[in-house]
Amino acid sequence: MDEIKEQFAQYNQLFQEADDLYHDIAVNSGLPESGFIILYELSATNRPCTQKEIGERYYLKKQTIHSAWKNLIAANYIQVSPLEHNSRMLGAVLTEEGKRVADATVVRLM
Repeated sequence: MDEIKEQFAQYNQLFQEADDLYHDIAVNSGLPESGFIILYELSATNRPCTQKEIGERYYLKKQTIHSAWKNLIAANYIQVSPLEHNSRMLGAVLTEEGKRVADATVVRLM
């Protein structure tokens, strides 16, 4: 049992270090962390993503994702449109400007 606790402690430490690294990179890129995460996910998946998908994947609150989403739209980094398979849901994709910003920031981490 002690070995499992030690492994879990090591895992938690590595997870925290990775989280701190992403936070620092986001701050240094000039993007809020939540905006950075959205650009990262859209770059990684290369398909439209919903706020719900991103929030669930990264354990972010709905309001956090919604605020970042609105800011990214206003900055012309993402555009949203109804999903092909469910027109009541909106999916975001990177704009050309969003791709440029993502290439200069988040894509370097992939």
